[in-house]
Amino acid sequence: MKVLQSALLLSVLCSAVFSIACGSGDSSGGSPVDADTQYLPKLVSGECTSVTCPPDVGNDSADCKDSQKSMQPMTCDGNGQSPLSCTPYFYRPFAWNFNNLPWNASTNRGSTPPGFEQEASSVPASWSDPWMQKVVGAENGLNVQAFTAPVAHTDGYVFHGTDGAGLQSDCYGDIKYVEHFDPLATVCAAAQRDRAMFTHPATGTQFQPCEYWGGWNTSGTIQENEFGSKASGYWDSEVSATQPNISPGSTGGGVLDAVSDYYGRLGNACDEDNKFSFMLFPWVCNDVGTDPSTGMPNNNFSAPSVTASGTKCYVDNEPGSVNPATQKKGAPPYIEIIIGCIGETVNSETLLTFGIYEISAGTLPATFIGDNYEISPNPTYSP
Repeated sequence: MKVLQSALLLSVLCSAVFSIACGSGDSSGGSPVDADTQYLPKLVSGECTSVTCPPDVGNDSADCKDSQKSMQPMTCDGNGQSPLSCTPYFYRPFAWNFNNLPWNASTNRGSTPPGFEQEASSVPASWSDPWMQKVVGAENGLNVQAFTAPVAHTDGYVFHGTDGAGLQSDCYGDIKYVEHFDPLATVCAAAQRDRAMFTHPATGTQFQPCEYWGGWNTSGTIQENEFGSKASGYWDSEVSATQPNISPGSTGGGVLDAVSDYYGRLGNACDEDNKFSFMLFPWVCNDVGTDPSTGMPNNNFSAPSVTASGTKCYVDNEPGSVNPATQKKGAPPYIEIIIGCIGETVNSETLLTFGIYEISAGTLPATFIGDNYEISPNPTYSP
């Protein structure tokens, strides 16, 4: 077993290949592209690009749903929810729950109609997969669960279900969110899209730039449709290019290559149902001004990390600039790729064993960082 360490590298040069912007960066702030997008088959087959086949675009407004504006409060208020669920902002309108789950009259938050936040028992019964049941903790009545190394740990992972965590500034992403808190992370260049300090809304703990990472596990294992942002479109499909022979200490191809490489080395040691993989991205904050038509007249999408109005913060899964030669968008500057297997400890607790790969400075190939990382549930962990 290895004690968890940072998977970051010092190489943070701007990519000439993908023309990723240095400095202010893209301020769109987007959650993952929808899995059922009509553009995916054409994008994968090469019939169109991320430019000619953009995905559905999120609201990217100061408030998520006009119909919810009269509902108060729309911020973290305790109300039976774990403090872990109050993230990444104070603002928590339960946008996905509001649109997809039934109203829960028993949890009226003093609003009309009745409150729509979902208690732990409201995790959809059809979500019986090992990730939701064992990792998020639904089998024990949980809707969010923290994991750390079983013996000694410096960092922690938090896995969310339908607890309202993970909202991004396009008003999507507050479902199946994943967080990595890593206080020992190597600080990366602030010039790469305004890497920013993250303040946890529930605990007040501050994490330096590149010490807080977020992402989503929407499909169990990474799928092609996840290579993009709902706000800004798909990344270059070459991020998932196939280049074999990734091995410890060497480099290989794209994200899907890393997934294939890791499970290839595991052989038959992990059942298909217990495989998992997801991508994580660092936290950024951009000054967008307070003009209601172009910026943020409130601090819904920044507080408490930035309390003043006019700033937008999000986990940076935004694509790079368009490559003039290919008319495709490059990868985000940093992607941490987590690939592993759900198992059990000798005490029958859930145990996640995984490897870490990284795409740094927005360029391929992916780099293998290490494997045999192990984490298990830690009910006392507080970011």
